[in-house]
Amino acid sequence: MDHGHHICGLPGLEKSTTTWPQAAAHRWRFEVPGEESQRRPQGAPAGGRGEGLRRGEAVGAARHVAWLATPVLDSDVEVAAANAALAERHLAASRWNAQGIELDRQHRWEEAADVFRRAMQVLPEFDARTANNLGTVIYKNATYRSSGWDQAMPLYQAAQELFERALKKLPGNPAILKSLKEVKRLQLLVQEWRRDAHRLDLPVPTWLKSAAVNETLICTWSGGGRRFAQMAINLYTSIKVNVPHLAKAFAVLALDTETEEVLRWHGLTTWLYETVDIFMARWRCLAGLLNLGLNVLLTDTDVVFLSDPFPHFWMDADMEVMTDHLFPERDLWDPRWRDEEHVNTGFMFARASHRSLQLVHDFIRAHHSPWDAQTLGGGIFDLFDQRIFSSFLRRRLESGECVSHMENLTYGSRWRSPSGQSGEWSENPSIRVLHPDVIAHGGSFFWLRSWRRRHLEAPPVAHANFGRNKQYFLRDRGLWFIENLTERFREPVQYDEYYPPALLPEEQDETIRVDDENDTWRFLLYEPRGTSTCSTWNLDPLACQFLDLAAALEVAVLLKRRLVLPDAFDCSLLPMWDAYGMSSTFQTPHEGCTFDYFADAEGFTKRFGHLLVEAGLKKSPDFLRLQKASAHLGRASDCQDLPLARAFGPAVLEVLDNVVTLRDHLRQLDGRGLDRHLFPCRWVEMDTESYARRAGGW
Repeated sequence: MDHGHHICGLPGLEKSTTTWPQAAAHRWRFEVPGEESQRRPQGAPAGGRGEGLRRGEAVGAARHVAWLATPVLDSDVEVAAANAALAERHLAASRWNAQGIELDRQHRWEEAADVFRRAMQVLPEFDARTANNLGTVIYKNATYRSSGWDQAMPLYQAAQELFERALKKLPGNPAILKSLKEVKRLQLLVQEWRRDAHRLDLPVPTWLKSAAVNETLICTWSGGGRRFAQMAINLYTSIKVNVPHLAKAFAVLALDTETEEVLRWHGLTTWLYETVDIFMARWRCLAGLLNLGLNVLLTDTDVVFLSDPFPHFWMDADMEVMTDHLFPERDLWDPRWRDEEHVNTGFMFARASHRSLQLVHDFIRAHHSPWDAQTLGGGIFDLFDQRIFSSFLRRRLESGECVSHMENLTYGSRWRSPSGQSGEWSENPSIRVLHPDVIAHGGSFFWLRSWRRRHLEAPPVAHANFGRNKQYFLRDRGLWFIENLTERFREPVQYDEYYPPALLPEEQDETIRVDDENDTWRFLLYEPRGTSTCSTWNLDPLACQFLDLAAALEVAVLLKRRLVLPDAFDCSLLPMWDAYGMSSTFQTPHEGCTFDYFADAEGFTKRFGHLLVEAGLKKSPDFLRLQKASAHLGRASDCQDLPLARAFGPAVLEVLDNVVTLRDHLRQLDGRGLDRHLFPCRWVEMDTESYARRAGGW
């Protein structure tokens, strides 16, 4: 049962129960119900607007059923009564389903399960969609409300039985298949969590010591095959290009054989440990490498190196880590902030010391499964190990078992008080948090450009962890080092159930490449002007810029070109412009200001990504070569023959006129209402809760 982000009411919920033709097929199985059974089941929720069937529709459907079915009762009155009772059952089940879906949205899964069970009881026979809903809330409740795997596993199995039975009723149903896949994955994870409950280290090959540079290994981990291995390859390429003397020290832990083969084919140093448990894989890998006596720089795959980060380390702590705070001087280790802000585990340097290894081992012992501190009587399920590790460190700081540094600030205690018979003081593990102006998280690099406060040309490291479409941000900001335009524009359109791609009329939905043999593409450039658009439409400046963007996209499609997104929005319109000090890190408000400063890049690029390219492509050597033969489109009236304009040859066409005026002119020439295919609705839902920082605030 999916009810996450969706566009324009696209189906995601399993609201339907048995359809009326199915009801007709089963009418004959029921006796004529008495007066009591014809009333609504006790406690059944009243149907809301748009939920289930209205009473008039139910009566009409019942009459239709009676007409279709072969009479088996004594009179037409009895037939009508039986089918009216059947219709009432389906109406009640639809209402129960609606209530269960609402309870699921509120994370009240146990109550939702009870409601879906009532719906199953009301229905005359097993209903696959209701069973899928029931199974979904059962496994959610098992995951997030159980005390651990012993309690969760039987519930997972019960949910799987429901899904398998539902799939027999509706073979190939995507929602049921998705639910079945997820509950099987969870059971496989539980098996691995049980198997590895007492494992502290992953086995690591000793030959990795020969790959190290200055007894230091740069390591990441990857699984999921070619698609996800690309990130690791991009990370390696960034090191090879920008810090070549460290390339030898880079190695990747492959979590499956396909990933290992892809990495080896691209020349990366890799070793294999097959597991689906990515929750603790990185920590056990880190412990194994520390046991070899190596210093370890452990990173996520969506990190890129722009220069050597080691000169920026302080080398005075057992571990040096990045943070997700924007202002760590003010906010680091403040309990009012989310724990996951304090430490970003996507970039951690651990020195080969007894204290660092002990700290990692202590963390693994306490959190060897996503049920928090299972052996300590926990039961809070959380797969976000960054949040769990930050919480673990914060608790250690508060109890005097750890010390942390950030710049010249110190938190916690360096020494642990005597305990036991020895009566000796012991030195605590130390964690240095690196400033985001230098070791940049996604917010610092992709938006705030805070490294400029340190007078750096660029930070040594950037982590693509803030934006939800990582590849878009890496490409747009010039950090995608493995670009291949030939392969890129031949990739099939990716379908996403929450953000489906815009589907064009068949004759328009062709590849935008002109020449398959020479790999020539056609692009459209425009600059957001806004002024004339604002006066025409009486809009505020930001709305004008997005109106220009929507118009330019339509123009590009009408001319069979790919739109190159602009990078000259007005960033001074951002609420954070002054609050986050952006006026001091931007040369001008329009400098490299792309639409993603204002809008959700993931939803936009998934819907329109096959029709456009990011603004950063303009700086690539391939595009600059194409642009040498560009042409300009002046006034809209210059284009009177749309087929001729589409055949117009230059690879890059630059729009000089008001793009909204040009769009309106091309609409008249085309006459097919292409805008209804591109923009079938006026709004896109966006969840803003995930961006909350302080409790009770935004």
